[in-house]
Amino acid sequence: MKPKRKNINTPPYWDEKYKGLGKPERILYSPHKNMYEKICDLIFSFKHDKMVDVGAGTCVIAFLLEKRNFHFKDRYMLNIDHSKVGLEIGQTRLKETNVDIDIKVSDITKPIDMSDMEHQDNYDLVTCCEVLEHLTEPVLALKNMEKLVSDKGRVIVSVPHGRSPYKDHYWISIDNETMVGWHEAVGLTVDTITIVDRWKIFISRKITKEDAERMLSNESKRRVKADLCIPVKAE
Repeated sequence: MKPKRKNINTPPYWDEKYKGLGKPERILYSPHKNMYEKICDLIFSFKHDKMVDVGAGTCVIAFLLEKRNFHFKDRYMLNIDHSKVGLEIGQTRLKETNVDIDIKVSDITKPIDMSDMEHQDNYDLVTCCEVLEHLTEPVLALKNMEKLVSDKGRVIVSVPHGRSPYKDHYWISIDNETMVGWHEAVGLTVDTITIVDRWKIFISRKITKEDAERMLSNESKRRVKADLCIPVKAE
């Protein structure tokens, strides 16, 4: 893990940034496109009735799912972010295609009041893409995800692979050991790491009693499977 930058990730900063970035279809022309498409592949691979995107921004994942004919009428999706501007841009864009998604404005590093939402917890899928590297306290965000996901659900998180050049990335780089440690600190165990271009995706679930016993055992160590679906491009 590399040194940190000054944190500039405030709601006003992102409100202005999202105003400039515009609608979520910008992702179709972004270097992030392959990574987000892989996230969508994973979402379709897991059976689920309700999901939540934490740090959703302009609801890019919901937009990409809609383009793939995701059955929103049969599944519930909540989008959480600290930028009201970003969420409303995404929600408005999706309404143009008759897709209605729920949004919630909240700081994801603080306790999230879900009392006003249709579903307060037990989500089958929790996604969080390109968010943790912006946060001074990423473990607190992961703790919220652990609270939101069901006992048999999955958490899908992505962060940059290697050194990040972006000024709004608080963490210059995050290695796999650190990410696994952050997950385990809140009661999640990483099953798979997938590298896509300059990003890596971690799939995790809640730690079971059997997991805890295995992790404490001196005779065996849990191994993280690396699924290199797309070759890593040189920096």
